[in-house]
Formats: sequence, structure tokens, C-alpha cells
Amino acid sequence: MRVLSILLLPFLCLSASNCNISLQFEDDALNSCPMGWTCEGSAKVSGEGAGGSSGVEGAHFFYMGYDSDQGDATSDAFRLPVGAKTLQWMRSGGADDGGVMLRVAGGGAEICSGQDGHNSNTMKIDECAIPDGFEGVSVELYVWDHVSGSWGKTYVDDIHFLDESGNRVEISCATTASPTHNCADFNIDGVLNECSADFPAEKEALEAATARVTQLESDTATTDAAVEALSADFVTLQSEAAMSANLAATDATVEVLSADLSTLENEAATTSASLAATDATVE
Repeated sequence: MRVLSILLLPFLCLSASNCNISLQFEDDALNSCPMGWTCEGSAKVSGEGAGGSSGVEGAHFFYMGYDSDQGDATSDAFRLPVGAKTLQWMRSGGADDGGVMLRVAGGGAEICSGQDGHNSNTMKIDECAIPDGFEGVSVELYVWDHVSGSWGKTYVDDIHFLDESGNRVEISCATTASPTHNCADFNIDGVLNECSADFPAEKEALEAATARVTQLESDTATTDAAVEALSADFVTLQSEAAMSANLAATDATVEVLSADLSTLENEAATTSASLAATDATVE
């Protein structure tokens, strides 16, 4: 139940935008979009007999579409009445993809719906059961007909709510203030901005996050210093490697020169010996 309450809180804080919503359509002009509704396509108020309709409650009904046309309509937001257990309406027409839906305001999650497309122009009662936990939630009604072809029609009339005893429950048109909450009860940061910072768990999480950020900043500074030291060592190693390469080249040159010197010394000795022999012969 706690999870459900948390999920519903954003909707509990909404105020109904306009509760002057026509649900029986008797006071709406023919061929108009009824009061408190937004209509698309062929959705409009029609009179009994239009499109073959019969059994209408009163003189008007909400026409969504005939065999060759389609339409849909969304009501203004209102609060689901306390004690409402059933959404009930009258329906005729055979469109299987057509009917009435109660959903969270703003095109939100479906709460309940009915789309019994019986192939008849005579109105009959249709309904859907409202699950527990949605009382006071900001909701809207959605009526639609998305079928064209034989019996692809949807007519709706007399939409109303019933309590568990079957008595009608009227929707509330009063704009209610947002409920107050004890901010120490639960932690739902991002949902109740006005008090989320006061949650003990939120404070603990914030302190832990701040400490972690500080530690990470310190670790980053240490890492940066280590990287700089390693970079300096790398430059030194590169320099020493270059010097080692130069020394190796110098050693090789010295070895070559030493070999050349030995050769010259041998040649000098040979020359000296030859000169000595020549001198002896001359004498």
C-alpha cells in the first residue's frame, strides 16, 4: 500500500481543471462538442434517431462514429469521487475498438474501461469496476470509435459513477487544496519537492554523496600528481635512453678507431723493419 500511495501522490496534488463536464448531454447543442470535453474526428452531440439510435436516456447522446466515420473525445480532468466503485454508461453500436475508458488525467494509465461492441442501435448498460486506491485521484474520461465498416459505430449516453450499493455518486466540481504531508514519513525525492530535503534518509544520502564527492576529488588530485610524476620520469627515461644510444654509438666508433690504430701500428712496424733492412743493405 505504501508503494501505491507514493505512485499516486503526483496525481493527488493536481487540481481539477474544470468540473463542468457534461455526462448526460441534455444541455448541449446538437452537433456540438459537449461541455467539458475535447472532441476529435466525428465526435459530437446527436439526437435520438440519428444513425438509427434508440433507447437514449433523454433526447441527446454522445455520437463517436457511424459505419464510415470515426471519432474520440477526452473530458476535462476531475477528481474521482470518494466511494465510487463502478463507472457505468449506456452504449450502442458494434465497434469492437470503441467504448469508454476511465484513466489518470493527462492521458495516463487506464483505470478501467469497457468496449462491448454489440451489433445493435439500441442503448444498453455497460460498465467497468474501479480498483481500490484511486479515490481523489485526478482522472479523465476517454470515449472513442476507431472502427469503420459494417456496425463500426459507437454511441454513448448517461455516463455516471456508482458506489458499492449501486447509488449514483456525483463528481466534485470544487477545486481542493493539495493535501499536506508529514515529510518525515517517507523518502520520495523528486515527487514532493516541497519537503524532500527534510527527509532523514534524504539527508543521510546527501551527506554520504557529499563525502563521496570529496573523496573522489581528493583521489583525483592524488592521481593527477602521480600522473605528473610519471610523466616527468618518462621524460627522464627518454633522455637517458637517448644518452645510452649515443654512448653505444660512441663505443662502436672507439672500437673502429682502435682497430684502425692497431692496423696503423702494425703497418708502422713493418715499415720500420723494411727501412732498417734497407739501411743495412746500403751500408
